[in-house]
Amino acid sequence: MSEPFAYDVFLSHSAKDKAVVCPLAERLRKDGVKVWFDEWVLKPGDSIPAKIEEGLERSRVLVLCMSANAFGSDWAQLESGTFRFRDPLNKERRFLPLRLDDAPIKGSLVQFLYINWHSANREQEYEKLLEVSRHPGSWPTGHDNCSTFSSATIKAYREHVIQRFGTLTLYSLSSDRPIAIDLEQVFVKLTAETRRSDIERRRFAQRRQASGSTEGGPQAADGSVGENSHKSKSKIIGDLELDAFLIPVPVSLNEALQQHKVLMVVGAPGSGKTTLLKYLALSFARGQSQARLALAEDRFPIYAALRDFSRFLDNYEKRNGLPSQLTSNLMAEFLSEQHRDTFPHVTLPRDFFPQLLCGGECAVLFDGLDEVADPLKRSRVTEAVSSCLKDFHSNRFVITSRPRGYDTECRQIIGSYCAECSIRDFDNEQIKAFVENWYLAVTLDSEGDSPTSRDTAKRKALDLLPKLEADRIRPLSKNPLLLSILALIHQRGLGLPQRRVALYDECVEFLLGYWDLRKDGESSRDLASMGGLDRKEKRALLEPIALWLHERGSSGTEASAAELERELGIQIKNLYGGSDPESRRRARIFLQIVVDRAGLIVERETGVFAFAHLTFQEYLAARAVADREDFVQFTADHLDDPWWREVVLLEVGYVSSPCTRRSRELTGKLVQAIFDSLNSPAKPQRSDRLLALRCLCDIDQLGVDETVRHKVVDDALAILRDPNQWPFWIELSDVLRYALLSPVGVPLKLKLLAMCHAPERTIRLRAAQTLRELGERDRADMLPN
Repeated sequence: MSEPFAYDVFLSHSAKDKAVVCPLAERLRKDGVKVWFDEWVLKPGDSIPAKIEEGLERSRVLVLCMSANAFGSDWAQLESGTFRFRDPLNKERRFLPLRLDDAPIKGSLVQFLYINWHSANREQEYEKLLEVSRHPGSWPTGHDNCSTFSSATIKAYREHVIQRFGTLTLYSLSSDRPIAIDLEQVFVKLTAETRRSDIERRRFAQRRQASGSTEGGPQAADGSVGENSHKSKSKIIGDLELDAFLIPVPVSLNEALQQHKVLMVVGAPGSGKTTLLKYLALSFARGQSQARLALAEDRFPIYAALRDFSRFLDNYEKRNGLPSQLTSNLMAEFLSEQHRDTFPHVTLPRDFFPQLLCGGECAVLFDGLDEVADPLKRSRVTEAVSSCLKDFHSNRFVITSRPRGYDTECRQIIGSYCAECSIRDFDNEQIKAFVENWYLAVTLDSEGDSPTSRDTAKRKALDLLPKLEADRIRPLSKNPLLLSILALIHQRGLGLPQRRVALYDECVEFLLGYWDLRKDGESSRDLASMGGLDRKEKRALLEPIALWLHERGSSGTEASAAELERELGIQIKNLYGGSDPESRRRARIFLQIVVDRAGLIVERETGVFAFAHLTFQEYLAARAVADREDFVQFTADHLDDPWWREVVLLEVGYVSSPCTRRSRELTGKLVQAIFDSLNSPAKPQRSDRLLALRCLCDIDQLGVDETVRHKVVDDALAILRDPNQWPFWIELSDVLRYALLSPVGVPLKLKLLAMCHAPERTIRLRAAQTLRELGERDRADMLPN
């Protein structure tokens, strides 16, 4: 409507309910609400139907007083004016049923959340009515122009947000204490991607080049970056929809925020979604949205963890019952209740959040749609979010979810309101920035700010970065969460990538439960313990599943939900007993936890699952092999298959990891069997001539008998002595470059130096050249020819 509403509220009621409705109208008017009430508006000679129609047209909120009287002879007249208010496309109007007695609610009205005027807690119900009835123009319009709240209140809230989100706490399963660092010091701006057709991509690139823009991804003709609906817009040729030809296009999140007031950010576990929202909250709280986000707007940041909102709905349902359709006032009530219960030291007016949301000057940050694990509860949370997007549409919204959580139903409910983008993996520059920022923050936290501590941080970062380039480490380092675990392990002095078993063990432990236990809120802890399993029990169930998948070969790493539930059910029954149906039921719950919460297994496509990264499957399969009675023979039988090479390497590292007398004995037995099999004259030359040496790289110095270690090293260096094996020299150089950083590096270097003094000149030259290849040029150049 171009003209402002003359009335805030139209009170629609039966004449038989005057005694109840009239005092309510008086109270609303006293509280500054402009009320259309028939006794105050209608004059003798007026056409009643015409006046009612005029009043409805000029009112913003229709309050329909429901009662046995209203549902009687007056019902047809009362219902006639409600359609325009119940129309979901009419975002300027609100429809609010007010229940006066216990009469059954009629027809489609049952889907609306109502004000229970028949409740014993009428004062609380009146506050809800007043919240909806007040004209939006009476609410605050921004941080500093808010006449409703005092400057002290505004300042207290902004400082509270900064204090709440300013620190990023890093946890490690084996660290002495959590490390609290300044979030803004380590935050690395993320990049995202949306999907466009190749024709669109080239057109957008040309337009951006012509305009001189260099940041982010392409802009559409309408100025958009993401999509105006959940589905990328397609060109239509006849009945052919070209979605299949859409390709991912990178876009900066800053640009996505500039172009869309409502943004759905989808990202894998640990991709930085929550950290992103905290950074946005800090930017708005500090008044730095222009400098940091290129947004010329000043907004109140409001953060809500949707898992906690779901718990609020559970409690609300127990107290009052939930209507079939959830409305936005529930979110406002949740924010107020959460603040009072969680942060009582920061006193805010009771209507603080409702007024801010109605004022339309907030940045509302909804975190973790996927963390509402139950599909039915997730659906109702999404419905409430949808109501907020409609009713508080003047605000900015950013919602986060893992891909699994933003499934078809949720996308159908809110997709039409959101532009959608997916967080991309860290690239080289982001990895470098994160590691440098992380080490600087951690070092300054422990040593204080000084030139020496800054030099130390820089040196440690430079030491870690090249180690992240190892084949099996590189994919993990692209994920912010796993990269932070890599940095924690490196900080504690565990070598990377030599001790990969320790790394993968920490990652798996972290994903299988520590994350849930550290998340705020009791609901997360309840979910973490769902099924009655701790981290180690969860891992014990996954190990045989990983081995089962790995035995299917490279083409069988994916499995259906039914297959996984069957295999998990077998493991659960073996470990805990019980009937087949009960074991299958627990298997279904367990699979849901691992997929929805841990992110260790992901849904590749509808109903098809796989481990999030092959590394995790290989590591868990290695543990399963090591637990077999016939682990030595099983390993020897798979040495010829390159598909099993990584499993063998991780198995040896796992067996040796306790460094006990027993583990040392078992490790020596396993490495000896691998060595003997590789050198068996009865079999052809193995595809991996140096597999035994590779195994030693994942073993601590005391993890294997020295006799076995020297035997493997001597055999590898024999390549330099035997001209028939010189074709393996390049491969040997690659393995040695890796091995010299490991515990086996010292005996290797000593033996190479000794070979530089061998009687045969060819061997001396080969050894010296190998040292040069390994970065020991100065030492090699000093040796005799």
